[in-house]
Amino acid sequence: MRTPTQVEIFLDWNMASETGTWTGQWQEPDGLVKLSGTYYAKWHKIDGTWKIRAEIFTPLACAGSAFCNQQPKLN
Repeated sequence: MRTPTQVEIFLDWNMASETGTWTGQWQEPDGLVKLSGTYYAKWHKIDGTWKIRAEIFTPLACAGSAFCNQQPKLN
């Protein structure tokens, strides 16, 4: 679930920036994983409709399962 905290629009270029917080959860065998953090979304207005062109989600907290003890592999 995304919760926007700020939206800025540059109408001259039909672009917008959205920032906020997010939460997500799913069930693992050893418990419910609850993940949360911040996000950024870049929007473009195309043919009169706002469309997301890019998103970045940064996790800042994890709880509830051994899944949280695993550090993501970075390539």
